[in-house]
Amino acid sequence: MTPSEAVLLARWPRIVRELMARTNLFPRRLRFTLSQRIDDLALSIMGSLVDATFSRSKRHAALEEVNLGLEKLRLLIRIAYEEECLSHGAFEHLVRELDECGRMVGG
Repeated sequence: MTPSEAVLLARWPRIVRELMARTNLFPRRLRFTLSQRIDDLALSIMGSLVDATFSRSKRHAALEEVNLGLEKLRLLIRIAYEEECLSHGAFEHLVRELDECGRMVGG
């Protein structure tokens, strides 16, 4: 386990909680589509992080899954912002967090 993977694994649950708190406030029309996809993807990324951290045999594949998941999450966050579900400040904060996580993964 690299130091950045350990930091990211410790940091990601906080990001997931923050995302879930924000998606919980999405309007009803987007709660079961966009909101659910963001939550599911964030949790899936957490599973891939655990795989990458504790599995030597499929580590590279798991890190690729994390990186791909982060890209998908960035797009969904942008859509949420464009649909006015996120304030500019919240959008900016989340994008910075995701970019930092992407750098930690190495993508």
